[in-house]
Amino acid sequence: MNLGDIESIRGGLTLPLLAGDEPFGLSETENFTPDDWAWLFLSMNPDYAKAFEAQTALGTAGNDALQVFCEDALYADVIPDRDGSCRSRFGLTAWISPSRERLPRLRHEGSWFFPLMSPVPESHLRREVSSASFIPPTGPQNPPTPYLQAIETPFGYVPTRTVPRSIHSSVEASWQLTWVAVDCSVPPDGQLRAVSWLAKHHRKQLQNFGFQTYDDAESSGLIGVIESDVFSHMQFKRAAGAGNQTNPADCWFAICLDVLGPIVSQITEYAKLLRQKHQELIDGGLIYSPLTARFMNTLPVLEGKNGGFRLKALHVLSELGRWEYNHHQIDEIIGGHRLSSGHRPAWRENFSENIERYIQEGQALIDGDYRWLVHAQKPVVANG
Repeated sequence: MNLGDIESIRGGLTLPLLAGDEPFGLSETENFTPDDWAWLFLSMNPDYAKAFEAQTALGTAGNDALQVFCEDALYADVIPDRDGSCRSRFGLTAWISPSRERLPRLRHEGSWFFPLMSPVPESHLRREVSSASFIPPTGPQNPPTPYLQAIETPFGYVPTRTVPRSIHSSVEASWQLTWVAVDCSVPPDGQLRAVSWLAKHHRKQLQNFGFQTYDDAESSGLIGVIESDVFSHMQFKRAAGAGNQTNPADCWFAICLDVLGPIVSQITEYAKLLRQKHQELIDGGLIYSPLTARFMNTLPVLEGKNGGFRLKALHVLSELGRWEYNHHQIDEIIGGHRLSSGHRPAWRENFSENIERYIQEGQALIDGDYRWLVHAQKPVVANG
């Protein structure tokens, strides 16, 4: 290939390569969130593309309900998930055209991958936790103690409509307690992000009715959902990272937040406990663990250099592979400066030797491991 062809290919990538010693460095427009990275890989999934194409025949009726939550205008490239198949198969709130390089911006906090992040809040009308979406039925709840009911949207939560009033002064203290079940078969970080949204909504509701915040709150530790008075009436039939031989209920654990106390410090403490429980399940062989290398921000550092951001490298190689370039051609496209000795930098030699492995890692992310970026909320720092 001549230089002009190479430069055209480099610039035509979804994530164009940079000039210099860090071709996989992130440009100013590539400051991506975990959701953005997950979408970049999911949008290359051929099964998803085929499923989206099948949905286009049904039209975009119902987009108005999604538009309320979105800053960007939604057109024919976003289709409502009418039967829940997009949520269950791909963890995405709605069908988005794979030709879109970026997720539509949301007006407020929330996530297009909320189905992968949503924990299970307290509900005395819910009887089952499965791959099917939960639609709250109408009817009396008769909870043992009063609580603020969570109102879930496709993207997260909205303020509760529960009015925190009671004629029994002895139970008023329970309003600030928000119980949530967390799936520990996957890293808990994504679910805890959703828990923080819910806790803030509940705190605001209580403040609207004159409740005062305070500086201290006790943490109750983790409780298995089977032993929990709040969740024992539910059947937990799914756990995202559990094997076929694992009882899903063994992977779910209940936490209790005092939303009038310090929310951030409580969630930080629970994060430690939930990560420990996740590791215990891994060590016990009850759940699947992805390669930890997929959560590394950069490529391996050799002689002080690394070539840039790991996920960008995996995405670039996946895209070049789709364009049917062979490994030798890919190596030529990546390019890179040579040292005064005439040799390439150590990171570049290492990268060239591992192109096939990196392509396999990128393909694993495309095939479904993008979910782990949302579960674990990785990468934490987008600029490496």
